[in-house]
Amino acid sequence: MNAVLWVANPSKVPWRLRRIRNHLENLKAKVARFEVVYVRREANQVADMLAKEGVGRVNDLLWVNED
Repeated sequence: MNAVLWVANPSKVPWRLRRIRNHLENLKAKVARFEVVYVRREANQVADMLAKEGVGRVNDLLWVNED
């Protein structure tokens, strides 16, 4: 949930995570529409899979949903 709040309010991002937050801002500038939505893992198998995948990820992951 914190990550969703940090997108809306960058001043709340802990200093040690600001580099990641800045990288997110750079990614946002490259796409026409960007939306961050909080979805509980229990309610969304895709979100759960992405969270598990991100734990050990070395490279960036950009998930695009074209609904």
